[in-house]
Amino acid sequence: MTSSCSSRITKARTTQGYDDLVVDVRYRDWQPVISPEEAGSFFRPPESPRYWHHRPAFLVPDARRITRLVVESEAGIAAVTPEDRSISSELYAYGAPAWTPYDADHAVVCFRDGALALVHRDPSIGIVASIHVGSPMGYPAVLDDGRVVFIRDCGLSTGRRIMAWRPFGDELEILWQTKDLIADLAVVDGTIWFSSWPSGTMPWDAAQIQILRRA
Repeated sequence: MTSSCSSRITKARTTQGYDDLVVDVRYRDWQPVISPEEAGSFFRPPESPRYWHHRPAFLVPDARRITRLVVESEAGIAAVTPEDRSISSELYAYGAPAWTPYDADHAVVCFRDGALALVHRDPSIGIVASIHVGSPMGYPAVLDDGRVVFIRDCGLSTGRRIMAWRPFGDELEILWQTKDLIADLAVVDGTIWFSSWPSGTMPWDAAQIQILRRA
């Protein structure tokens, strides 16, 4: 079975001129968005890079272990979250993505103190909306109707939930609940995609892709 499969793949690649598709392109004119001087000022390497309205943005931990959201602009890089509040998901102890762009001017962040917040690009405006979630959370994403969805770990007795929050609202909506472990939440064409696997197993042993079509 393995030999037959490998043979078909090899033939398909040869027929399509697979080797001709491998091109050595050297990006000599590429310029990093962070200068060596700026990179040297970071206590630890930047994390979770994203494009936020055509600008690179990422999380940067400092020497106090406070992780802040930083965005690049023509004037340089600047932190947009408070200097006394750290961004962290702490989901399943080892963490998960803890921020995502919301729109051109706002981003969603998971604070270590258990708050889910909407922050403005302008640090002088800061946090414009927040709700206390409490338990570890991560993988924030944005639905087409403006709701923020994320994974929340509610402990062994309750399990994991996919929840939704409408910024400026004071309620959390449960979209999915399971005793399985869930991760990798993403919104694709208005649907929620995530992976799940039974508690007590590893994701590479029994993970499945799940889709929530109505939320």
